[in-house]
Amino acid sequence: MIEKNYSRALFEIANEEKILKDIKKELDLLNNYALNDYHFTSFIESKRVLISDKINLIKKIITIDLLINFIFLLLRKNRINNIKVIIENFLELYYKKKNIIYIEIILANDVDDNFLDDIKTILENKFHKKVILKNIIDENIIGGFIIKNKNFIIDLSIYNRLKQLKFLLLNK
Repeated sequence: MIEKNYSRALFEIANEEKILKDIKKELDLLNNYALNDYHFTSFIESKRVLISDKINLIKKIITIDLLINFIFLLLRKNRINNIKVIIENFLELYYKKKNIIYIEIILANDVDDNFLDDIKTILENKFHKKVILKNIIDENIIGGFIIKNKNFIIDLSIYNRLKQLKFLLLNK
């Protein structure tokens, strides 16, 4: 995929210039806008908006010239609609270099920080990596929890157990 090439190029240049952490921080900010602000995404991806206007908006969010120039390149090459995937690929490279694993934990309701810290410690011991744990609340799972990342899912939710029980009862 072309997105991986763009991600790797940005990663390698940022690494050479020793601004990897700064680029990651600004990409997190940009990703937050891209994922959570429909108007931002529509504006950036619109064919009707001038590239200069898009860059002016980006400059209000991003301060590192390398990243501004990179986004300008994406705009010129009509690749800006791939920005979310490019950021995701960059973050994978960053986490791999820093020996970090990103894991989501989905719970039916809020839990105390001690529980999350315990889960994080267990996962760090299992994977021998620093864990970034994102807590997501989804009442539909009823109880229990789901732990997942890009490579695995551990579903210990009540919803999943009920679904399995229903399947067993209907297929006997």
